Amino acid sequence: MSCLLRLEGVTKSFRAKPDPVKALRGVTLEIKAAEMVALMGPSGSGKSTALSLAGLMLRPTGGTVFLSGEAAPDDERGRARLRNSFVGTVHQSYAVIGDISGIANVEIPLEYASPRLPRGRRRELAREALGKVGLGEDIYSRRASSMSGGQQQRVAIARALVVSPRLILADEPTAALDGKLIAVIMGLLRDACKAGAGALIATHDERVASCCDRSLTLVDGAIV
Repeated sequence: MSCLLRLEGVTKSFRAKPDPVKALRGVTLEIKAAEMVALMGPSGSGKSTALSLAGLMLRPTGGTVFLSGEAAPDDERGRARLRNSFVGTVHQSYAVIGDISGIANVEIPLEYASPRLPRGRRRELAREALGKVGLGEDIYSRRASSMSGGQQQRVAIARALVVSPRLILADEPTAALDGKLIAVIMGLLRDACKAGAGALIATHDERVASCCDRSLTLVDGAIV
């Protein structure tokens, strides 16, 4: 299987006083096509930072991020283009836009990844994605700010999957969901991987990890 993501000797430090915070310390990992990998570890171990680097939202202090065998571009336009066309991200904080509807939130990545796609088709794909995560028509026109945390989380998952990304990065994607919905979401992620995507899932949940092909553990910014 082809390698979709490789972090090679990646370090990340953040400015702080009196000393910089070393969030990642020489992390090397790979995610291949059709593979679902859990990234586990205690809070503050660097899981979210690793996903942000993999999704080109952050730049490493050292080391290299490779997507589909090529080093991530340096220019911001190239990085944005790759994020929009290659990566689907589920943020820990959901990152839905509160003052627009659920369906409008899901349409956003389609506007960037497929700008020539007719509006009607974008809406159709967004409806299908929301249906797959168990959200019905009552959610389509409702403002995201009026939704429960679990509903917002599922909107975020639908938004990440609607463009059929090659690489899925999910940060605690099931934290606000019950056992039945966890099984639904993990089934959707597994289906995406069966179709050739790769997934890296940051989680504390052993039920989520047990659905993955393998698990990695981060402690104090290093793979153990």
